[in-house]
Amino acid sequence: MNQALGRNALITLGMHRSGTSALTGVLAHLGIQLGKRLYAPQAGVNEKGFFEHSDITDVNEDILLAAGSCWDDILPLADDWQLDPEIEKQSRKLVRLIQRDFRNAELWALKDPRMCRLLPLWQPLLAKLGIEAHYLLMVRHPQEVANSLSKRDGFSHDKGMLLWLEHNLEAERLTRGRPRAFATFDQL
Repeated sequence: MNQALGRNALITLGMHRSGTSALTGVLAHLGIQLGKRLYAPQAGVNEKGFFEHSDITDVNEDILLAAGSCWDDILPLADDWQLDPEIEKQSRKLVRLIQRDFRNAELWALKDPRMCRLLPLWQPLLAKLGIEAHYLLMVRHPQEVANSLSKRDGFSHDKGMLLWLEHNLEAERLTRGRPRAFATFDQL
């Protein structure tokens, strides 16, 4: 374990289109480090930016693919999915990225809605590195999220609602007993 590694991480959790980008953008404006490689803003989708660490989000996507899933899969991940050798390889990539980009950060933040489903991998990874995770759970009305997903991705209302439910229930369940705070899109 590297003693110089930033000890505290803010992890923004919530379903896609819930305001996680807006919340993490506020953190960036407050001076909290997000890393140097962020996805660029996208016209008509997220004009001000996604505030997602592109390398880490790409690895998270690879992890979901290795688990036989994707970000918009409504089915749960298999039991013990994180023990797959390919996923363990991807986990080592995450460690290298955290060490590379947050080594000297006293406080840093990550945002990727995929992390709602990937916390069984992320939580032990961060603990092994001696990093205390503090969770920010962003919640937006499910109807608004489903409407936004329908407009952006062409998803059915039912699929949007199921994805909202799955992401939020996983984030809530997996952060119980841990440092966390809830915010709503309307509050932001």
